[in-house]
Amino acid sequence: MAAGPVEHAVEHRQGAKWQNSAAVFLAAHASRHPVTQVLDRNTQKVFLSPLDSLPLRHPAPRQLDRAIDNRPRLPDGRIAQVAALGGFLHDETGQLEERLRIIRVVPQGFLERCPGLLQVVLPGVFPADQKLLVGEPVDGRLRQAVAAGDVLADGPSTNLGELALGQNLLVAFMKEFGESLGLETVVDEVGNVIIKKPASPSMENRATVVIQGHLDMVCQKNEDTDFDFETQGIDMFVDGDWVKARGTTLGADNGIGVASAMALLASDDIQHPPLEALFTIDEETGMTGAMALKGGLLDAEIMLNLDSEDDSEITIGCAGGVDVTVTGTFEKVAAEPGCKTYHLAVKGLTGGHSGMDIHLGRANANKLLNRILMEADNEFGLGIAAIQSGGLRNAIPREGFATVTVDADDAAGFEAFVQQLAAVLRDEYASTDPNLVVLLDPADPPEEVIDPVFQAMLLRAVAACPSGIHRMSPDIDDLVQTSNNLASVTAKDGAYKVLCLTRGSVDSEKMDLAHAIRAVFELIGGDVALTGEYPGWAPKPDAPIVKLMAALYEERFGEKAPILACHAGLECGILGTNYPDMQMISFGPNIRGAHSPDEKVQISSVQKFWGYLLETLQRIPEKA
Repeated sequence: MAAGPVEHAVEHRQGAKWQNSAAVFLAAHASRHPVTQVLDRNTQKVFLSPLDSLPLRHPAPRQLDRAIDNRPRLPDGRIAQVAALGGFLHDETGQLEERLRIIRVVPQGFLERCPGLLQVVLPGVFPADQKLLVGEPVDGRLRQAVAAGDVLADGPSTNLGELALGQNLLVAFMKEFGESLGLETVVDEVGNVIIKKPASPSMENRATVVIQGHLDMVCQKNEDTDFDFETQGIDMFVDGDWVKARGTTLGADNGIGVASAMALLASDDIQHPPLEALFTIDEETGMTGAMALKGGLLDAEIMLNLDSEDDSEITIGCAGGVDVTVTGTFEKVAAEPGCKTYHLAVKGLTGGHSGMDIHLGRANANKLLNRILMEADNEFGLGIAAIQSGGLRNAIPREGFATVTVDADDAAGFEAFVQQLAAVLRDEYASTDPNLVVLLDPADPPEEVIDPVFQAMLLRAVAACPSGIHRMSPDIDDLVQTSNNLASVTAKDGAYKVLCLTRGSVDSEKMDLAHAIRAVFELIGGDVALTGEYPGWAPKPDAPIVKLMAALYEERFGEKAPILACHAGLECGILGTNYPDMQMISFGPNIRGAHSPDEKVQISSVQKFWGYLLETLQRIPEKA
């Protein structure tokens, strides 16, 4: 039998490094199918090196070629080296559009760390010391001068706000992978990759099956872990029956699903019906790949989504979601003289997936930090210079930090107060967050702090913001129906931002909770945007594929598998909007601690999942 995903995972753990690799097991294939082409206009591909690739999604290849040909030259004829990994939106004339959006600015020195990259010039964009958020528009910056030697943005974003470097790398690699196997390979306009493989002999009349997974991962690391997702490969290791990563997320969500699909495509001895492997982008930060996938690209009757995280469950429904983003500004005042300054840190929390783990009652670092700040402010009258707490919307926050000042006469009492409250918090969360620590260290005094009136308003708004379970399902046992993850709170340099992800399997209730969060922050003058809404996936327990896989599970493992809906966001519901007649089901191996540095995947469980997947494919019925 062809090597399965576990063999690829173990083989790779000492293998080549990948930049920001969402599918941590892909590099096992890279050694077999290296990416080596550079700007091949005939095949309309642009690859930068074996480990650094640029997909041709947006704009069309001929437009990017023309832009490269038109690069400005220095007086001696050499091409000005002003940009790293390149790509951009422009109009039909080859000129930059006013709508240009840049994802990330390459830090100085990036080129030296990644030799061999094709240099693409983006004239007149912006210098490298400006850090932009994902999808932040750069309108108004387009005509700024760029000197030779400046390093610019590393990649394009579509209007959907895709990630640039790592996503480009994987899309290009997946395209090369499919073509190297001689299989029909399509990259749609946003970067989703579809690879089609004919049926095995004697299975041509079986129904076509989509094998679906997503290419991106959640990039999280512990604060004390020195790691750059943009230039380093995941540092994996095997611990008994588990594959883990040192200090970072592993990417088994959804790398193991992607690797399984790749193993099926590369095999020559696995019996299967006609296959369509669908690799979507941007699942973790908005599901924009699934939302942008057009109808008519897939012919299948059945979809097997390989993005679940428990090998004893069959998932047939999931929650929808909506992003809540609060922004605003505040006045600053001069810090009081004679104060003592501290760096306050809440660390060591368990964290986890903000959907699948939200019912476990784990601590939210934003809430704990805010609780300490608000109670200490009430007691001692703090000055807060900065808050930097939490992270990604789909991860329960594990760490939070703040810089605060307190009158020198109150310093000893403040220190004792924080430690007493820390003991209370450790006691409250002893079972769920046993490694919780609260640290208080001296810091350099700030020149300014948040205006105390607004400071009190912000702390109370964060305290009032719903976080965790809002309502359990009255119809399905143990299913969270609606929740909110208070993901990030920042306040510094006169501006604040709060990020939430609100989930729900009942759309009306989900939006009602989002509107409640909006109301909390509008009371303090915040601008609140509700974006990226995606639908839930309505269960269809009587679908033939559900009955087939439930019976097969009981036959293989001697017990019935729970057939359930989950509180995570799976892409099935979104994909079903353009493919309403497609039967869908989700399953996968045991993955624990997804979206946190504790993420791990169980090797024996992957073997169980792999065998179950192969036999499912062998039993797919004939076409309807």
